[in-house]
Amino acid sequence: SSEHYYGFADIESKRLVDENSEFSFASLSKPITATAVLIAVKKELISLDSNINDYIPLKFNNPWFPDTVITFRQLLNHTSSLAMPPDILLGDIGFPSMPTQSGESAVSLEEFLSNLNQRSEDFKKQYLFRERPPGSRMEYCNLGYALAAFGIEKVSKLTFEQYCQKHL
Repeated sequence: SSEHYYGFADIESKRLVDENSEFSFASLSKPITATAVLIAVKKELISLDSNINDYIPLKFNNPWFPDTVITFRQLLNHTSSLAMPPDILLGDIGFPSMPTQSGESAVSLEEFLSNLNQRSEDFKKQYLFRERPPGSRMEYCNLGYALAAFGIEKVSKLTFEQYCQKHL
């Protein structure tokens, strides 16, 4: 085999990396998501500055500013006014990046976002949105990238993984 592995999968036990080693890549998925979005823009499937709700079957609006649209650009540059719910809530909702033992997400992006979107306005004001209009301020938020990936799924009619395998 021409594959080579370097380093330790577990430093304490000095277990070497091999083809079965697993790694968390967390925020490394953001440039992949951003690239996938930009490819969709180039293919004219979406526009960076259009309302995300034009592309998805859910309606995501900041309840503090319900008439202000949220765009792909805002999702990617963390200015959408979305907040990240506390981890305790994510466990109850089923956060898609927390894989099961088989390596698959516990729920689909659509199921996860639909569960969030169905919450009460008070829940959304307390946990999902900041009290400022979309586009007004940067605040790091993983949830925006989940929403952008979901938009890609809907316009491409592929899972996000399939879309990335096909176009990246």
